[in-house]
Amino acid sequence: MSILIRNEVNKLRKKKLLIFILIAYLIFCIISVYMYNKIIAIGKIAYFDSNEFVKFFSTDFLNKPFLPIGSIIIGLGLLDIFINDYTSGNMKFQVIKVDNRTSFILSKLFTQLMTYFVLAFIMFIISQIVGLIFFEKNLTLSNFLSSLVVYNLNILPSLVIINIANLIFAVSGKENFARISLIVLFIVLGIIARSTRIGHLLPVLNYTYLLRFFDSEFELKFLFNQLISFIYLILFIFVNSSVWSKKEYS
Repeated sequence: MSILIRNEVNKLRKKKLLIFILIAYLIFCIISVYMYNKIIAIGKIAYFDSNEFVKFFSTDFLNKPFLPIGSIIIGLGLLDIFINDYTSGNMKFQVIKVDNRTSFILSKLFTQLMTYFVLAFIMFIISQIVGLIFFEKNLTLSNFLSSLVVYNLNILPSLVIINIANLIFAVSGKENFARISLIVLFIVLGIIARSTRIGHLLPVLNYTYLLRFFDSEFELKFLFNQLISFIYLILFIFVNSSVWSKKEYS
């Protein structure tokens, strides 16, 4: 399994996909600096330091309930782990070579998972650096750790949606349909979670709990919110491994 995962990671590196995602993220960071300074200038925000920048930007870019731009960009990139291999015909020959199809598919799914965590951490470090350069410095161990937690809160819900898109592609075989489905799922699930009573049962980061977390009002329901996403993720990883391993590769 570890060799298969290493092969998937090497393929990602060769495609320069991760570099593209991080460059896009850096561009959004710089744009956000300009936008936040405009907001500060008109007096809508009384106090803004490097720590506030990290938290605000993580919310606007990764955790926005209606349009999480960062999560969508990462999701589209990681979805290509399946799309590119399948459409190019590489997956057909790889499946023939391996002894265990399920392990082969799981290596791709675990690569998606690990890559998301790595990207989120690198993005967090980039936002810390940008915040320290352009705003008043406020970097303490407590701030660092709390902001790091915020950056990771949307990983599990996002991975669930990516896995649903993996499954849609496995069933339909249509790459653009899978990509559009991923974008729609991010937006629609965010809307349902905010506007209905069943939102807490969906794999979506609860924005209300997030705002309370910012105000140092941690709730156990927040952990339940993450647990729900974790359960969905395990379920869809299992379903994906089953569907993809039994798929006919013609």
